[in-house]
Amino acid sequence: MSWQTIRYDGKIKFDNFECEEPILNEYLHKHAINDHNNDFSTLYLLINDNLDVCAFFVLSNGSISRKDNLPNAKARRNLKYSTLGTIHIGRLARHKDIIGQKLGIRTMHSALETAVESSKSSAAWAVTVDAKNNKAENFYANFGFVKLKQIESNSEFPKAMYLKISDARHIIEP
Repeated sequence: MSWQTIRYDGKIKFDNFECEEPILNEYLHKHAINDHNNDFSTLYLLINDNLDVCAFFVLSNGSISRKDNLPNAKARRNLKYSTLGTIHIGRLARHKDIIGQKLGIRTMHSALETAVESSKSSAAWAVTVDAKNNKAENFYANFGFVKLKQIESNSEFPKAMYLKISDARHIIEP
């Protein structure tokens, strides 16, 4: 099976898309188009040869505080700016019926490719994600994502993680 990643253009419908996480289904069906059209995020779809949506991810820009978010002195070394630009993977999911074909890995790879390409136009130091649960945290950790320090005032995202763009580049361009 081959998949193609496309930026949402209004032509592809995803009414039949369903993943294992209800919150991600709700986002895709109720909020993704509005967020995309209002420049809050950019929606990408992975489609098959029949133009069925098999997976999706959403990217936006963000930043992290070197002092408050990076987990240790080694991570903060050689960084002269207090705030570091990021590309944030806000949502990422694959269709619940596509199992055993490594579509989740392919979707993540596509998200990293898109983030690395975007960083060439508007520099970003890292890619960030907010793992929704332990399964997602382990999935991201397998790509090299590291947990950010949790700030007490921001317990909304206790599993925020990052991957340096330079490391993402090595993943997609071995």
